[in-house]
Amino acid sequence: MKLPNGITGFYDSAQDMSPQIDADLFRKLCFDFVFRNNGKLIDFQQAQTPLNFLYAYVEVSGHHFYILLNQHYPYLACASAIEYGNMVFMNQPDVHQSFSSFYQILDTDNLNSRYDQQLLQQWNLNKAEVKQIAYWNPATIGQIVFNHWD
Repeated sequence: MKLPNGITGFYDSAQDMSPQIDADLFRKLCFDFVFRNNGKLIDFQQAQTPLNFLYAYVEVSGHHFYILLNQHYPYLACASAIEYGNMVFMNQPDVHQSFSSFYQILDTDNLNSRYDQQLLQQWNLNKAEVKQIAYWNPATIGQIVFNHWD
């Protein structure tokens, strides 16, 4: 998985600013998802510092989980926990079916993959992002794509 410039939400200058995703569309898709699956939308949060992602906390078929969307790129994932230092990603096939026309669904194999300096250099990250990664020292790619950095 190659990470694009601005995925973390950090940038060097105004020219490097990351694009923004459509939060209203994500909210509508989350409501549609829970409606079609006889579930509940328990909470919906816009991306706010220190988070670089939006999320919906849902209940479907008695299971509670989070649907995460990166604030800058159309990368979506699911997790059972999203606390700093305890991001537990999970695959949800029903989410994939409902959201894959709009977003790239990241699976646990990609999200839980470790990275190294060689891989980091292959990505299109800006200097501010590389500096933040060095400071926060995330363990996995998922912790870079969905982060709690300020």
